Amino acid sequence: MTETLFKEVEAILPLSFGHRKKRYSITVEELRRRVGPPEGMSVASCVALLRSDKKKKEEIQEELESAGVKPRAVTTLTSMCSRLSEGEARDLGENIGELATRLIPFKNIKLLLEEDADINVTLGHLALFKSMIKTGCESLQAQAAKFNTASHGLGYALFAVFEEVFNACADAQMAALKGKVKGNWW
Repeated sequence: MTETLFKEVEAILPLSFGHRKKRYSITVEELRRRVGPPEGMSVASCVALLRSDKKKKEEIQEELESAGVKPRAVTTLTSMCSRLSEGEARDLGENIGELATRLIPFKNIKLLLEEDADINVTLGHLALFKSMIKTGCESLQAQAAKFNTASHGLGYALFAVFEEVFNACADAQMAALKGKVKGNWW
């Protein structure tokens, strides 16, 4: 599905790419999502999201209405994510994941201690742990649509980071343990 561009805006987070700030496309469809539940953006909130001058509120309202976007009288839900575009929220989630992958020393993290247990039992527990994390993240995602909408996609991205971090910890511990096991483990 192709979305209709409403306006391009500069990133609200002050990271620049080269010599200019990154720009994000705000689509009509994103604005429709934003004025709907749970956020219920008002015209003033849309003006802030679009990085427009407050003096242009009436002009923006007319542009929104002609695009079929009907803001509420008062914003229903505001948060630290309210001024982030969906694209910027997505990039923030990906960047948090990249930082975690690069900076957490997964091989130094022990999820289960193998000292008192058979290594094969510990490997089985770690495999079960990974399965439980996957199921838990899927269950969270299934119930967190409003959270994801209000965070403009950052919610699901953070669930993915959470799953990736714990899987990387388990994988590193499993790799270390498999090096100690003689014969096959399955």
